Amino acid sequence: MEQRLIQLAAQLPAVHLVEGRKVIESFNLAEGWFDEDSEQLAHLPYSADAMTGLAVGAVRAWHSVERAPAKVVVVDCDQTLWGGVCAEVGAEGVVLSRARLELQDLLVKLCEAGLLICLCSRNVESDVMAVFEGRSDMRLKREHLTSWRVNWQPKPDNLRDMAAEFGLGLDSFVFIDDDPVQCAQMRSACPSVLTLELPEDEGAIMPLLRQVWALDVRPSSEESRRRGEMYRQNRERTMAASAAPSLADFIDSLQLDIDIDDIGEREVARVAELTLRTNQFNLSGQRRTEAELDSQLRLGELGGFCVRLRDRFGDYGLIGAVLYRRNAEVLETDTFLLSCRALGRGVEHAMIRELGRRAAALHSSSIALPLVASERNAPVRNFLASVFGEFGDGARDTRYLVPATAAADLVWDIEEAPEQTPEPAVSTASSAEDRVQVPYEAIARALTDIGGVTTELQLAALPEGRKLRPYEPPSNPSSASFAPSTASYSGLAGWGSRTISSNWADTPSWQPAWWRHASANSGLNCPWCAFSKCRLWKSSPECCKPCNGREPPRKEAEDALGEAMEEGAV
Repeated sequence: MEQRLIQLAAQLPAVHLVEGRKVIESFNLAEGWFDEDSEQLAHLPYSADAMTGLAVGAVRAWHSVERAPAKVVVVDCDQTLWGGVCAEVGAEGVVLSRARLELQDLLVKLCEAGLLICLCSRNVESDVMAVFEGRSDMRLKREHLTSWRVNWQPKPDNLRDMAAEFGLGLDSFVFIDDDPVQCAQMRSACPSVLTLELPEDEGAIMPLLRQVWALDVRPSSEESRRRGEMYRQNRERTMAASAAPSLADFIDSLQLDIDIDDIGEREVARVAELTLRTNQFNLSGQRRTEAELDSQLRLGELGGFCVRLRDRFGDYGLIGAVLYRRNAEVLETDTFLLSCRALGRGVEHAMIRELGRRAAALHSSSIALPLVASERNAPVRNFLASVFGEFGDGARDTRYLVPATAAADLVWDIEEAPEQTPEPAVSTASSAEDRVQVPYEAIARALTDIGGVTTELQLAALPEGRKLRPYEPPSNPSSASFAPSTASYSGLAGWGSRTISSNWADTPSWQPAWWRHASANSGLNCPWCAFSKCRLWKSSPECCKPCNGREPPRKEAEDALGEAMEEGAV
C-alpha cells in the first residue's frame, strides 16, 4: 500500500511526498519510533521523538519547495575532504576514513543534482591535485570540480572571486571548513555565505550535514545536471572573448544558434526552476513552482515560450523564458528572464522580437513590460532602458508600454548596445525576493539531538502560568513515594531538579511517560486512564493507594474529565 501511494504521488506535480520511514531513519529512530502505551491510550503509535521528527520532516519538505536553492558548495581540503595535511604526509599519507568518504559521496550527489562543487584551500595547488590524481579511492574526482582556489589568499577574497567568475551572488554559496578561525573570518567578511564548521569528532560530521536543509536538492532537470560542464564551457568562451579583436568578431565566432519554441510538458520543470534561480536578468522576480506553472499553462491563464542556445563550444540548454497574458489590446508580460550565462549574445533581443510577433498574431497593439526593480536585476533594467527608454517613465519601477511593431522590429546593434554581462556578484545583498537569512547551521546542530528538540517543545507547550521553579521536597509520605520517580524522570528529560508550579500531572505532553515511570517505581497498579480522572488524587495523594485502580463513579469521572479539558490538560 505504501509503495502504491508513493507511485501515485510521484505522478502529481502538486504533491510533495514525505516518507515517514525515511524521516524516522534520518533521526536514528528505527528502533525507538513505536510507543505501545501511547497507541493503546490514544491510537498514537509514535513516540514523542518520532512525532517531533515527522513534524520536522514535513516542514523541511515544504521549505525545500519554497526556498531559493543553494548553487555553489565550496569545501576545504585538509582535515575536511581527508584527514591529515597533504603537504606534510603526501597524497598516500592522507586518511580517507568512512566519514570523509561519506562527505565526498554527498558532494558527488550534489554535483549530479546541478550544484557547483569548488575547492578553497590554503595550500600548494600541486599538493592538493596530487591527492585527486594519486588516490584512486577518492570518491570526489577532479572532474566533479567546477573551480578551485588553492592559494594563501584570504578565503573570503577567494569566494568573492568565484562569485564574480560565475556571475552569482554570495548568498547562493555554502562554505564547509573544519577550522574555527577560517569559519569565523568567513562569517564576518561574507555574512550571506552559509558557513558550516565541521565538528572535530568525525562521527558527528555526517549527522550534522544530513540536517542542513540548504543542501536538500529537488528533482533536477537535464540543464541542472550539466551545470558544472556549462560553467567550464563558459570559461573557454571567456578566453575566446579576450583573444577576439572586437565584440562583433567574438559574437560572430561563436556561431550562435537560438531556438525559440512553446513551453511544452517537458519544459515546465526547467522553466519553473529558472523562475526560482534567475535573479539578474529577471523582469518581475515572479517565482513559480512546477505545479503552479503547469496548472496556469494548462488552464490558459498564461501563454509563453522558452529559449535554447547553442554555440561552437557547446549547448547552453534551456536558458530563457517569457510568460504573458492578453488583456484587451495589450499583451501583458508576466515573466521575462534569461540566464546570466547567455547575456550579451543578442538572445534578449530575439526574445523581444518573438514577443512582438506573438502580440501581432493575437491582435494586441502593444506589449507591457512591468519592471520590478531589485538590488540584483540591473542587467534587465539597463537593457530595457537602452532599447525602450522612450516608452518608460524613467522611474526605478516602471511599466514599459511598447508598440508591438517596435518590438517585432528590434535589432541588436553590437557596436552601440551596452555590454550585458553579469554585474559583479560580490555584494552580500540577498536575492531578488529579499529572502530572510535562515539559520541553517543552528537548525542542523539542534536536530542532531532530536530528543533535546522534543524536550524544548514540551516545555514551550506548557500553558500560560505554569512556570518552572526550583525543586521542592515532598510534604507528605505518599508524595514522598513518588519523589524518586519524579526526580528520575526529570533527569531523563534533561530538566534537572525542577518542578512545575501547578498540577504537573495535567501536563499532556508527558503524562503517560511520567505515569509509566512513576507506577513502575511506586508499586501502584492504577492505570493512567483511571489515575488521570481521579479527583481524590488531585485533592490528596494519600487516597490514591487504597483505590488501587478502582474506577471512580461515572459522574465523578465525567466531571473530572470536563475539568481537565477546561484547564487544557486533555
